[in-house]
Amino acid sequence: MRQGDENPNDKLVDTSVLTKFNTVAGSVYNGIGIMGITFDWTYIGSYVFTSPFWALMVQLSGIVFFQWILAPLMYVNDVWGLNEKISEDPVRHNPLLNTPHLFTKNYDLNVTAYNDVAPVYITSFFALVYGCSFLSITAAISHVGLWYGKDIYRQAMNAFRQVRDEVDSLDKHVKMMEAYPDVPDWAYLAFLAVTTVGASLSPSSPHTTCHAITGFSLYLNVLTEFVIGLMIPGQTVAVMAFKSWGTNNLIQALALTADLKLGQYLHIPPYAMVFAQFWGTFMNAIVATAASYFMMFENKTLLTKPEWAYNGYQTFYSAGGIWGAIGPQRFFGIGSLYEGLLWCFLIGAAAPFFPWLANKYIYKSKYWHMINFSIFFSIGSAGYPQVFIVVPLLLAFVSQYLFIKNREFYQKYLYVMGAAFDGSSGFVSLIVSLLGFANVAFPFWALNPNSDNVKMDYYCYPNASWDDYDCAYYLSIGEEARADGSPCVA
Repeated sequence: MRQGDENPNDKLVDTSVLTKFNTVAGSVYNGIGIMGITFDWTYIGSYVFTSPFWALMVQLSGIVFFQWILAPLMYVNDVWGLNEKISEDPVRHNPLLNTPHLFTKNYDLNVTAYNDVAPVYITSFFALVYGCSFLSITAAISHVGLWYGKDIYRQAMNAFRQVRDEVDSLDKHVKMMEAYPDVPDWAYLAFLAVTTVGASLSPSSPHTTCHAITGFSLYLNVLTEFVIGLMIPGQTVAVMAFKSWGTNNLIQALALTADLKLGQYLHIPPYAMVFAQFWGTFMNAIVATAASYFMMFENKTLLTKPEWAYNGYQTFYSAGGIWGAIGPQRFFGIGSLYEGLLWCFLIGAAAPFFPWLANKYIYKSKYWHMINFSIFFSIGSAGYPQVFIVVPLLLAFVSQYLFIKNREFYQKYLYVMGAAFDGSSGFVSLIVSLLGFANVAFPFWALNPNSDNVKMDYYCYPNASWDDYDCAYYLSIGEEARADGSPCVA
């Protein structure tokens, strides 16, 4: 080779290095999406307009720490097992869990077959997600108890006193609502008895308090899986049914309480609000179930297409394998590969004491309570596009600027605009889905790449376009032709 000629092997090495970096950092689908950007409102949400600025900063700083810093360090040092793709769904692609003989026909665990291949590995990032869930569960309880425990106790005593003495302590919003007929107390008590909400009051209290203060929702999915998985290990369907019941109770409690509070501020009659809540919940159950059934059973080829990711169902399947079939005792118990994650429960419970003690004994400030570790520990989920930082951060600063500089515009338009974006993104998703059923082909371009040939984050790879990769990429992975069949020669 003459001096100055390009060595094709150098290009392969460069491609391999860049591909490795993409897997760990740059890719929003297979990595942790450092500086990943999206304009898809379904991944952004109006919470960037409605949540307090300090709460957004705490949550986003937690994502940066855990996903952009800690997860790559754990990946590079191979802290836990399966690191082929740092953020991909770890169970669906795990050869151990893709073996049918590991499960019975009812999806329960075949213990004998499992013992032959145990332990099952998950990616470092997925293990980190579970660790952060453990941290967040106990941190929420400690934070609310330390900072708002007295307020909760006082309000509860006031409520009991009002019932006993028939005394009302009314603010201006409640007084204005007296113009409308109220929903009788017996109706709420009937709802309470029928739905057995009393069983959910204890875990709901800290989570609803955090939601009311910060605008962020914390859920019980990991806690319910952990508890029932210890009680009936290996029974996948039963575990996931209990998880769904327990988690959805809190989701409904958060949604209904938030709606009632919003209705109070907007002076909407209680009867209209309660009717809208129950009607929406009822219709959602029917429509969502019917749509899911159609997609999975009536159109069996639909979910095999690359544009249908169905991330929620993949995550639910992964959770069924980990918490249902294998069970938390085998996966996180003493002597298991991931037993160290159990310390997260204790660390999460202890973390809120530091700002609380600092406020009490070092320097009193109204800002200490903003160090909310339950939000700080709330990070994204493995298997989803990691695009939850850059654009929400920019919009949070825009929202805060308008709040300070143009309060009237903020109050009059920003909430309405966020609601409009939420509604329109759902409507567009429906239209795109219907067009997909009709086999309408969308044009391929930079923001809609040919997913049959390239990954959605193709731009992380050298010399790739939205139609296909460069030959150097295919040669670096052992392929001798591009997706369109054209040969690649080293």
